[in-house]
Amino acid sequence: MRHLLRTAVVVVLIYAIFIGNVLAQGVPRPTAKIPRGLMILVPENYELQSPSTFASGTNGSVSFIASKHIAGRRDVYTSEYHFDLSMMDKPQVLVQSQGPIYRNKVEQDSQNAFNNGNQKTEIVNPAVGYDKPQLTKYPWGNGVTQRVVHKYMGAGKGQDEIEFSCSYFGLIISGNNFKLFKLSVSGVDSREIADQWADKAATSIAKITPGDLNAK
Repeated sequence: MRHLLRTAVVVVLIYAIFIGNVLAQGVPRPTAKIPRGLMILVPENYELQSPSTFASGTNGSVSFIASKHIAGRRDVYTSEYHFDLSMMDKPQVLVQSQGPIYRNKVEQDSQNAFNNGNQKTEIVNPAVGYDKPQLTKYPWGNGVTQRVVHKYMGAGKGQDEIEFSCSYFGLIISGNNFKLFKLSVSGVDSREIADQWADKAATSIAKITPGDLNAK
C-alpha cells in the first residue's frame, strides 16, 4: 500500500513538473526588437535603447527609447524619443462600451501632463525656466508641448539655450482593436520637430496590426 502511494505521489510530481514546463514554455516573452513598420520612427543617428515587443494572440505592446547626445554651446545634453503602444483586441460589444473609458483616460493623462507643466513654470530656478505649456487637440488624441529655457550662466552676456519637451497621448480604434499610446520627445530645437514625429507615429500606429507584433 505504501509502495503504491509512493508511486502515485511520484507520478503526480512528475506530471506537475511536466505541466509547469509546458506552461512556462507557452508563456510569451517580450522580444528585444520592434516591428519593421515602426523602425521608421527611430530618428537618424539616434541610438535605439530598450526595444521591446510583446505579443500574445491579438494583444500586445511595443516600446522603445531613441537617444542622442548633443553638444550644446556650454554643455552636453540628451535628446530622447519615447514610444509606448498597447494593443488590445476586444469583442465589438466591449469596443462600444469601453471606447469612452479609454478616451477619457487619454484626456486625463493629457490634463495631468498639462498640470505638471504648469507647476514647473512656478519653480524659481536661475538656471532653467519653463514657458506655459500648450495643450493641442489632434484627430488621434492630445499633445502637451512646453518650451524650456536653459539660461546663460557665464560672465557677461550670452545666448540662452532653448529646447522643447513634448508629450502626446492617443487612442486609435481599428475594428475590434484598441491602440492606446503615449509618445514623448525632449531635447529638440522646436515644437515642429516633435509634432512631425508624433504625427508620423500616429500614422504608423494606425497601419500596424496585431499580426505585425508576431513578425520576427
